[in-house]
Amino acid sequence: MKTNNFFSPINLFFLSIFLFIGFSTVFSDKGLQRTEIWKKILSTKISYDKEFKTTDRDQELINIKKRLVSKWLSKKYRVAESAVEKIVEISYEAAKKYDLDPHLILAIIAIESSFNPFAESGAGAQGLMQIMPKYHKDKLQRFEQADPALSYNINIMVGAQILKEYLDAHSSLNIALLRYVGVGANGKSSYPQKVFRLRSRISAITKNIQ
Repeated sequence: MKTNNFFSPINLFFLSIFLFIGFSTVFSDKGLQRTEIWKKILSTKISYDKEFKTTDRDQELINIKKRLVSKWLSKKYRVAESAVEKIVEISYEAAKKYDLDPHLILAIIAIESSFNPFAESGAGAQGLMQIMPKYHKDKLQRFEQADPALSYNINIMVGAQILKEYLDAHSSLNIALLRYVGVGANGKSSYPQKVFRLRSRISAITKNIQ
């Protein structure tokens, strides 16, 4: 008797992509482009095997923390762990480059887009960290690809750069977050507190790793 393979892993993989992006866009040029990008994210799994063999204990602990954080975020936001691992990896790279807390970057991503790399707001904010291309053309136009803000690695790097510039300008993370979300340095918003709370939850996952 022939077995029905409709629910095979590969079929479910492509079905999830179509449902995620939406039938209204998947057959458009932009929809197909985003499908390919999302497939690339999902298929790129970070391999820690080689890194775990290092004698650098500090790096080994960092790798363990990345995996724990990825697993927790994957479950909480219902995103494939292979995709979250890559986002976590880039967030750590961006944090190192701009002297930021990687868990802060991940908290912003979670609040802004729930780890949807193609999230777009009515105001024009795009991607994981909801960057406003019209206000940050100078940072995005150096990249050759179309819609650079929707490229997950570019989005994270540019988002971290924007936050770092605000932090350097005001020497206050609270004000930097207010400016990041578009409220203004003297504005009132619960956004910074939301970011701080989620950062604390993410950091708590790895607090016993030492």
